[in-house]
Amino acid sequence: MVTSKKMSKGCVLIIDKDPVFIRGCSEFLTSQGYVVEAAMNTQDALTLFEDEHPDAVFCELEFNEMHGIDLLVQLRKSHPHVPIIMTSEEGHMSGVLSALRHGAHDFITKPLPEPSVLSHALESALGKDDAQRMQDEMEMAISELRYNRESLEQDESMASLFQASLLPEQQLDLGKFRVSWRMPLRPQPSRYFLDVFALSSQYVSFYIADFGEDTPDAAFASGALKVVFNEAFREFGHSNNKLLASPDGVMGWASYYLKSLELKQSPALIYALLDVEKGQMQWASASFDKGPYVWLGAATQTLSDAGPSLHDSDASDYSSHAFMVEESRPLVFSHLEGEQLRMLAQSDVNGALPSPLSDVLSQPFDNQSGGRDVFSLVVGRR
Repeated sequence: MVTSKKMSKGCVLIIDKDPVFIRGCSEFLTSQGYVVEAAMNTQDALTLFEDEHPDAVFCELEFNEMHGIDLLVQLRKSHPHVPIIMTSEEGHMSGVLSALRHGAHDFITKPLPEPSVLSHALESALGKDDAQRMQDEMEMAISELRYNRESLEQDESMASLFQASLLPEQQLDLGKFRVSWRMPLRPQPSRYFLDVFALSSQYVSFYIADFGEDTPDAAFASGALKVVFNEAFREFGHSNNKLLASPDGVMGWASYYLKSLELKQSPALIYALLDVEKGQMQWASASFDKGPYVWLGAATQTLSDAGPSLHDSDASDYSSHAFMVEESRPLVFSHLEGEQLRMLAQSDVNGALPSPLSDVLSQPFDNQSGGRDVFSLVVGRR
């Protein structure tokens, strides 16, 4: 069976002087969905490693022209994140330990007790490599943000455009539910930032941050929040890390990352998870007092308190809340104060929820408030 790289689990390079071992490994790994390349000498090994860009390598410890550890060192020098699994005859533990010290991911002994040892070693190596690659990408993105932090703080127009570029589509529909938001663009970065994303066919999640009146850090902090939440979203899809399914856990996790950014002040933050099959929304908040409110026709009702601060709270201090989102009773988040929301609720704005309501709530409340930061986010049935 021939497996193309695009449809395979990954490309594996086997470096070994034993053609029988290579053939047996190749047949088994190919049957498991991997593309296999093989080398029986150093030059072929180095050439294939550079040309084929394997996702993982099996390298014999007692190799021919170049000792396996020397080859390991050379391979890792050019591509340090490619996991290399050493293979060795029993009785060579000193060499195995040396290989591990030089960066080998794992080792297996020959002869193999059963072929599945190969696939287990690969799944472990590639899984850890994916996690490490994601972590590295996140750290690089935050480093780039740090490098541009001063420019973002000094150029308000650039900072505003950068922050706006991070925002999601203004409406997300999943099942019978819709999450709709508005945040008019201003010449300066907004004190508010939000993101909305579908975790799966069952869950929609979102977060809203309020950076306060003094917002020199707002664009930088918005970018950093986007990076760390994107990392959590990717881990949710690629591993057993289901942090985003636990709103109170997200608060403790966000507190840890935000403290490392050395912001001038900790933002207020809320994270929510909507189960579109059950119609239930869960959320946890940190000093966030802009909702959720439940829109009750001609009235509104606050559903929870603001929660503890991100600055000086432990992960155990946060708690999750839950509420059923019913038809014609959407949940509202807004810059408007509770009394202003109640006055709006008594006016004629209740048609075709939730999208028109998010438009109304994103407008300044009176003619004197045109320069203020405004936002709205509405969760409702459609």
